[in-house]
Amino acid sequence: MKPDGTLWIVISDSYAGSGTTALVAQQNGRDYILIDINTDYIELTRRRISAGDGDNVC
Repeated sequence: MKPDGTLWIVISDSYAGSGTTALVAQQNGRDYILIDINTDYIELTRRRISAGDGDNVC
């Protein structure tokens, strides 16, 4: 629980890919944990999150 008594919701994605799950989680005020073995996708996800690319998420 958070200090204010609300539940702490964390979204977990073990196949993060291009990071769409993280962007949607951000749009909905959720924390997230991403995992991917492919370093190219990890870097793509980092760039998308840094750029705030959430406007392009369907």
